[in-house]
Amino acid sequence: MTVGSAALPRRASRSAFSAAAIAGSVAVISLGAGRLVAEPNTARLVLSGCAVVLVVGLAVVRPTGLLAGTVIWLAMLGVIRRLLVNAAPVGSLDPLLLVGPAALVLLALLGLHRRSRHTTRLSQAVAVLAGLMLLGALNPLQGSIRAGFAGLLFVFIPMLGFWIGRGLCGDRALKWLLGLVAVVSALTAVYGLWQSLRYFPWWDRRWIETVNLDALSVNGVTRPFSVFSSASEYGAYLSIGIVLVVTAALKRPLFRLLSLGAVPLLAVALGYESSRGVVFLTVLALGVVFAAWKRLPLAFAAAAGVGLLFLLPIAVRSVAPSSFGSNSTGTLVAHQVQGLASPFNSNASTGGIHLTEVIGGLKSAITNPIGYGVSTVTIAGSKFGGLAHGTEADPSNVSVALGLPGLLAYIAVVGYGFTRLYRLASDRGDLLSLAALALLAVTFMQWLNGGQYAVAFLPWLVMGWADARPDDQAAAPAPRHIQRLLER
Repeated sequence: MTVGSAALPRRASRSAFSAAAIAGSVAVISLGAGRLVAEPNTARLVLSGCAVVLVVGLAVVRPTGLLAGTVIWLAMLGVIRRLLVNAAPVGSLDPLLLVGPAALVLLALLGLHRRSRHTTRLSQAVAVLAGLMLLGALNPLQGSIRAGFAGLLFVFIPMLGFWIGRGLCGDRALKWLLGLVAVVSALTAVYGLWQSLRYFPWWDRRWIETVNLDALSVNGVTRPFSVFSSASEYGAYLSIGIVLVVTAALKRPLFRLLSLGAVPLLAVALGYESSRGVVFLTVLALGVVFAAWKRLPLAFAAAAGVGLLFLLPIAVRSVAPSSFGSNSTGTLVAHQVQGLASPFNSNASTGGIHLTEVIGGLKSAITNPIGYGVSTVTIAGSKFGGLAHGTEADPSNVSVALGLPGLLAYIAVVGYGFTRLYRLASDRGDLLSLAALALLAVTFMQWLNGGQYAVAFLPWLVMGWADARPDDQAAAPAPRHIQRLLER
């Protein structure tokens, strides 16, 4: 009776606190809406403030709801910013970019509060890499300490996903979250196909004229970017959707029917997006997932994945048409197919250029063992007066930013992270663990690409989820042939 009577006041106080948080959030958002109507030129600042208040309220009431909301917000961030371009032109700093990091910081604090008490080699490696990131923000060689701290938004903040996954994501929460990502990827594919096959809406056209990015142009044709902040982020999200849907089809008969419509939709959208690197990563990820599903050794999975990468150009050359249409879609498809068929042909692909940049970045870990600072591999370097020397891949970016210690820490994270999640997926063999492995593999070497706002924290999230389960291997089901013998 005493315990029950003591629990009731605690529950009542918690409910009252949650109600107060909701009421306060509604009041502030209402005031913000009034200010927005009165002064439209403050739209970005007011919307950012209202969103942060909502983030705090959700963190108090339902953290998993905030996590789902963060996934949607980060995916829609690009189109939200473009829709406001007339009411509030983008200046040098956009406060909307701070909403996602605010949500991730709050979720990470909650995750650290609830985290598993055990320490693993993976958690230690992630902590070391995160510590080096913080030190890298102070590196004077980057030219601007202000740029260094701004660079943390792109490399350190996404890593907080590890502690969110470790402390807040149970199996059920992660299952719903990955399902949400798959649904969002399909919806954004429809928007991207509209851009490819029909036209760009006025807010997208205004953004294209404003940014004038070379990365958006393929032989004079603007590639689609859907609701995202860049075409590369759109391609990465489509590839995640493909591997999640295919993985679900391996384990659930119902999803096999759904995949008949979803996979072609996502694959066609990815073809028109016209990025070749994500296609190779998609093939690699599917090979790794298939090997884990069949419970093959990790070394065999790695070899099989590399083998598929070599077979992909041969397969593309054998089915590629001899000519393509002269319209915009034909140009995008030609660029995609020719690059996949000859990935190191300088006339058809930029693969050789990217490889040269990666090798040069890795060499900098030897020539400058302390690195040049975190801002040098993010857009913060160019925006805030620092150096800008991104290499478009994690290992070389870490080498440039953090030098040899950062490269070693990153290698440890990759080794422990892949090993942990592959063994978990192989032992459990369930849809959730295989889907988590698929997401980790398809984003390989882009885990620290904070410019992909909607993607960057997801691989850290699934690694944290896997790391929080030390007893899963002991409790994993027996291999299938042993199970069949026991059932007899």
